[in-house]
Amino acid sequence: MKKISIAFITLLALSLTSSAAIAKNCINWPYLMNKYSIDTSEKGYRTTVVEEFDNYTKTPGDEWLEVGIPYIIAEYLQAAQNMHVLFGPEVEFHPAAKNAHFTIDGMFQHVNNMLRIFVKLNKGGGLIKQFQYEIAYPQNAQFFTAMKDVSIAVLAVVSPPYDRDQMEAVRTQTNVLPAYENYIRGLKSLWTYNIDRMDVTKTWFDESKKLDVHYAKAYDGLIDLYTFLAMYYKQNKGAFSQYFEMVEKEISDQDRFSIRPSVPKRPKRVMIKMIKKQKELRNRYLLGQSAFLAGLHAADKKQWNNAIKFLNEAVLHVPEDAITWYHLSDMYNRVGDKSGSSKARFKALELNKCLK
Repeated sequence: MKKISIAFITLLALSLTSSAAIAKNCINWPYLMNKYSIDTSEKGYRTTVVEEFDNYTKTPGDEWLEVGIPYIIAEYLQAAQNMHVLFGPEVEFHPAAKNAHFTIDGMFQHVNNMLRIFVKLNKGGGLIKQFQYEIAYPQNAQFFTAMKDVSIAVLAVVSPPYDRDQMEAVRTQTNVLPAYENYIRGLKSLWTYNIDRMDVTKTWFDESKKLDVHYAKAYDGLIDLYTFLAMYYKQNKGAFSQYFEMVEKEISDQDRFSIRPSVPKRPKRVMIKMIKKQKELRNRYLLGQSAFLAGLHAADKKQWNNAIKFLNEAVLHVPEDAITWYHLSDMYNRVGDKSGSSKARFKALELNKCLK
């Protein structure tokens, strides 16, 4: 497919007739934004659900740990082979979560500048083993090592082999606990999928990136944020192309800062060399957007079959995009394929029941 710039076409209007704004009950955004991950997840693996932790002491400012502790445990556990780890919004929607082989939950206490973390490994509603760790807090990088240790202890009980390099990669993502804290606060805000909270969400992710420019997760947070905004405004028939451009920028910046410089032997200013490389698109939303624009371009020239080809490619990458399915339905209708049109229209209305 000939490469088409994301900014090639400005979508001033889409050939759809529907309400001016999407009502809250038209699209289940938490489900939609996790649907692809759920649909493409490995089948047949033992499932482990990691739940949010209880904040026993409820010290002001500690609420982020309710997600921050189990999130990084879930990341570490993903290094295990033949284990499917679920945490966050996926737990609500993934069918395997209801019959998980194991669940992990726990609580934490913050007393006298110490953080006590209690982790419980459960099976079939019964406790298998409890693990306890105590670290100095706040702003102590020991947190990351402690969570790695407890994850290894859990795997020792469950007994699957795990990739040590993958686990160490999680450990070395950042040593800056405030950067991780801001990322988690941004993630909690993003997971609401409330459009009115997205400015706050961006602030958290930006602060995380500022605190550790090499922290890849901070860029991932912004990529996910701009992807959601692009999807939201696209389904709402508003301007959205600029958000895909922001996704491209964050991916580019993430690549530039992907290598963390080694610590110098003596204090000195470290210059980070940037190597600019032209990279192929690998983000599925950007690939889908490129094909979507190519489809609209072909439709504008009345090249209906080419439009069908490009729009089918677009939904291959982003099957949860109702607008693309709707355009595809129209293209099938123009070439007299009533069956194809009906199937595409059904998919569009399944994803966004307010489309008309």
